[in-house]
Amino acid sequence: MTTASHSDQGFTLVEALVALVILASIAGMFQSNLGSGLAGLRIARLEAAAVDLARSKLAAAGIETPFVTGTTSGVTASGLSWTADLRPFTASSTRPDTDFESDQAKRRGLAPLWRATVTVKWREAPARKMRTLTLETLKLGAGPT
Repeated sequence: MTTASHSDQGFTLVEALVALVILASIAGMFQSNLGSGLAGLRIARLEAAAVDLARSKLAAAGIETPFVTGTTSGVTASGLSWTADLRPFTASSTRPDTDFESDQAKRRGLAPLWRATVTVKWREAPARKMRTLTLETLKLGAGPT
């Protein structure tokens, strides 16, 4: 049986230290990437929740809430603040040939168009700036009775 010389034992110690440094570097990079990934996931979830909230409020206009000019607002349990605005649609002054204005539609026996706009605001973190999402659509109101 042979025994390791004193210089071979020192070389093994250096190899072990180098392996430990490499392992620590890899663990540090993994931790950094994991933190970035989790932050990105949180941001994506907040954005998806904001889009879902805005879509649901647009869908509710004229169904869950009547077609009445006005603005409603609220805050969800997750901290998303929203504002829903419902107004009669008026034609653009740049296209005088369009005849979609609400009052004229009623006089002609047509159902009026309504402009529904929903704005959702949130912060990803307390130190971050406010994020805003706005969705808008036209809805066909009830015909004249």
